[in-house]
Amino acid sequence: MSKIAQFDSKAAQPTAVIGWYDTDELEYPNLPAPSELIMLTDDEWNVRMDEPWYVQDGKLVPKPAPTAAQLLIDAQAVRIGIMESAYLASIQLPVAYMATTFQADAGSQDVLTKCLAAGSVPEGFFWLDVHNAQVLMTYIQLQGLAAAILDQGQAAFSRLQQLKSQVRAAETVAEVQAVVW
Repeated sequence: MSKIAQFDSKAAQPTAVIGWYDTDELEYPNLPAPSELIMLTDDEWNVRMDEPWYVQDGKLVPKPAPTAAQLLIDAQAVRIGIMESAYLASIQLPVAYMATTFQADAGSQDVLTKCLAAGSVPEGFFWLDVHNAQVLMTYIQLQGLAAAILDQGQAAFSRLQQLKSQVRAAETVAEVQAVVW
């Protein structure tokens, strides 16, 4: 033996090389079964680290180009990730309510939830708008702010679901990329 590549002979081919062995330099007491190995030329050994290599029909081959189907699946996954990021940003956008605009970031929503859990607000209670101006609010008005934030979030969630459906229904990478938030 000499220079060897290991692969999974049970996997669909082409299958990735999963190990390299140089028996001229080292002893390997437990080499995989011969059905899992192919002998390499010196030239193949010398370029083994240049790119991902695969085995097909007992020969070392470069990584195959992705199929159109795989490119579509990859594009859909990327686009859905972009849509989900846009959704997360949109549910934290400032919200208009009571003739002003209030912050609706995750921290503000968390504090709002805690205030509502109390069931009432003290006399003179205020909430800060996006300009840090104090806006006096009753408990009912605070519930209204929560409802405005909820409405904004529900609209964004509905949009996300619609866009994800469009992405999943797309039949080409170009169609996938045409779906934008």
